Amino acid sequence: MAATIDIPQMYNATNHFIDRHAGKTSGARVAYTDHTGDWTYQKLAAMVNQAGHVLSNLGLKAEQRMLMCMTDSVWFPAVFWGAIKIGAVPVPVNTMLTDADYAYMLNDSCARVLVVSESLYPNGFTILDPKQMTSRMVDHLCQTGGHFIKGEVSDMEAQSADGVAFKVNGSRHHYEQAVLAGGAWSMQIAKGGCEELPLDTERGYHVLFPESGELLNRPVGFADAGFYMTPMCQGLRAAGTVELGGLNAAPNPERLSYIERRVRGALPDVGPVSDTWLGFRPTLPDSLPVIGRSKQNPNLIFAFGHHHLGLTLGGITGKLVGEIAVGATPSLDVTPFRPDRFS
Repeated sequence: MAATIDIPQMYNATNHFIDRHAGKTSGARVAYTDHTGDWTYQKLAAMVNQAGHVLSNLGLKAEQRMLMCMTDSVWFPAVFWGAIKIGAVPVPVNTMLTDADYAYMLNDSCARVLVVSESLYPNGFTILDPKQMTSRMVDHLCQTGGHFIKGEVSDMEAQSADGVAFKVNGSRHHYEQAVLAGGAWSMQIAKGGCEELPLDTERGYHVLFPESGELLNRPVGFADAGFYMTPMCQGLRAAGTVELGGLNAAPNPERLSYIERRVRGALPDVGPVSDTWLGFRPTLPDSLPVIGRSKQNPNLIFAFGHHHLGLTLGGITGKLVGEIAVGATPSLDVTPFRPDRFS
């Protein structure tokens, strides 16, 4: 008679390969060795949980794929098993391939998240002053022939025949094509001038510690607390949490207190708080942005809904929008981001 294996209905391989070894009896045993030394099952289990929290916060859901381009440090098993623990599917790939190979694998696997070891991505960087960066981009636009108008858009007229018109500061401006990139305010700016999309906001809270910027030398994620601490030109900024509250609801002071309390618990030497504020992340139900032409008015190109990753994805979004505007084939398949996917 053939042997049978009973697999429980709710089975997660991480429990068998990691968690059951992390107890008092075997938790001190070596589970993994890399160039930095030995890692016990207890330490690895904690890193697996940390990686799983981070991936969940990125929006990775059960049965979705995650591409892994990672070296053989301890973070490889931590991320691999962290994905499995939340029900996702890790897809490890060779670290010696070309950009074209990785682009193909991302599209072919339908991976929603890409995890790359820091040593393989030497050109990664952080922005210390987003306002200054934006100002320089505006200056460059004006110096190369662009025109910058600062004001409130009070009306938008979708004219499918000859373009799009906006009323800014009471004056009407007409364009053959326009890009709607107003973040969480995009539907409010449009005001019926295009199809309605299910845009909401993930409200995030910010706490600035102006005298504590030197405490960290890089962004640090507080996975179980739901926020990041980032050294900025203005000091140490702690920002995060998620609150689906729209554009008009009053801020929740308890969230600001929570962030400050958790930061002081992690960094006892942190200084006083100078500023707090609330930000609005543009959010869509499927966690993907909208990039493409309006179905109601093809002269209007949508580019919003990037959730937590607007600055990170701004460059590639701008490239795709430019290609769409001139009728070129986009560098990436934009089908998943099409505006009519909600209709």
